[in-house]
Amino acid sequence: MTSWGFQDCQRDPNNGGWGGALPKLLMRHFPAYYPNDNVYGIFPFFTPEKMKSSLTRQGIASQYKFDRPIPAVIPKYIDTFEAINYVFKDPTRFKSGYDMSGLGQGYGFMLAIDDRTQHDKDRALALHSLFPDKDAVTKYVKWWNETTAAEVNKQSWKYDSDYIPGNYVDIVNVIKTVGVHWAADTLCGISLKTKENPKGQYTVQEVFDLLATLFTYSFVALDDQEHLWSLRLRTIDAGTTIQEIVLKSLLDVAPGTAPGKANGILLMSVLQLFVVGVLGRIKNLVWAPTDKPYYDFLSRLGQSGRPLNELVAMVVGLAVGSSVNLAHGNSILQHLSTSYVAAAINVVDFYLDEERAKERAQIIALVQKTDATSDNLLQGYVREAMRFNPQFTGLYRIAAADAEVPIDDKHTLNIKSGDRIFASFRNAYINPVNFPNPDKVDPTRPAASYNMNGSGFHQCAGVSQAERAVAEVLRVVFKLKNIRRATGDAGVLNQSTRTPNFTHTPLNVYPKPDGTLSDWPVSMHLVYDS
Repeated sequence: MTSWGFQDCQRDPNNGGWGGALPKLLMRHFPAYYPNDNVYGIFPFFTPEKMKSSLTRQGIASQYKFDRPIPAVIPKYIDTFEAINYVFKDPTRFKSGYDMSGLGQGYGFMLAIDDRTQHDKDRALALHSLFPDKDAVTKYVKWWNETTAAEVNKQSWKYDSDYIPGNYVDIVNVIKTVGVHWAADTLCGISLKTKENPKGQYTVQEVFDLLATLFTYSFVALDDQEHLWSLRLRTIDAGTTIQEIVLKSLLDVAPGTAPGKANGILLMSVLQLFVVGVLGRIKNLVWAPTDKPYYDFLSRLGQSGRPLNELVAMVVGLAVGSSVNLAHGNSILQHLSTSYVAAAINVVDFYLDEERAKERAQIIALVQKTDATSDNLLQGYVREAMRFNPQFTGLYRIAAADAEVPIDDKHTLNIKSGDRIFASFRNAYINPVNFPNPDKVDPTRPAASYNMNGSGFHQCAGVSQAERAVAEVLRVVFKLKNIRRATGDAGVLNQSTRTPNFTHTPLNVYPKPDGTLSDWPVSMHLVYDS
């Protein structure tokens, strides 16, 4: 038996059915018929009436549904940017379909907010707080370059043997560390436990796991009925932890910020939790020093006069979007922290393949230059790698009205109110209608044709900045002398794909050492000469 097979046979005590095996089988193979929170799938050998009585006595009946489930409607599928842009630019008729109301006591985050006034107000505040002047982008890009180079130097090692020459580095861990530092240091004010700061609150891996859990639940696992219950429990824990820390950071920087309300409940209940829980664990000074990296960003948010719950939601939403997915490779500057991790890793992996030797040689030449033409071409190579192996494969929308969606010049798709629509960005990237000669790496394609971080009304801000950040990672990695993969499995970004139901679009998954599967890259060792 393989490690994956062994792990797949293990029971999950947090699946809503106290570890029962039948829910796994039913929800994995018949997800359209057995929702993750319905007793028909969780307790298939008991009548709904019996389970309602039992769960009521235990005080947890509100977590379950007891009506006979209605088969889920198969989503409508689109894979051309003519159709995708038509749908995504009309939030009145096509709603986002994502729920981020767990942030800010029900306030949510702009990527899941369809009210144009509220969305635009939040977007403007986020952009102003992150990019207060024209020099901000340059400063951030410089930070990505210097932090990546420092982590490569810090995390490199040599084997004590003349038969194993070269310097080794796990580039996945490097990029993950940089992405987490972005979210923790620049956005959230999380004290990371490092060699230089042994008294920090959380390790890099712990913070990455918290952010990745929130991102996965919000955007990746919508149809993963088998794991959604246990993922929801982890998401509640992760969201509570991150929001408490951000709340403390905001109060340190802007103590006069209004408490605010959410669903009619004063945020003071969270403040009480914060005083009892967080302050008891933190021995730092009450007021954050102004030289902390997050001070300027959070102080600009605090100056807006917006309620605390709305500001907490914005900070956490930006951190989630901008860290893990760049690592996988999707918020403002995502689409620079968890998102940053995935995107940057995929780009590096793409150009290390031997079939890309020609492109790799061109990139090695480009990273030695600093002129605008070379920078633009390097960013073109970033976009092409992200097109072939995108950090996110597609997004959903829900139709609020009947519509005829144009697919191309000759075809339309009939949409009825209530239909779910899956927009396959991954397949659109290789559709010759949108990208002539799609199998060719062409860094000179127009930047506007890519839609790398969504499209239309909810397109993530800071797209060009995210591309520049990934380009800086390439600049650091491919400046290393004779950079190459380590021999054997260690030098390979081990991955497979799964195709979520009815999406017709493969999604990357990555095996972990214990045999379980992750939505995020795990490890890839590179070698370079001194």
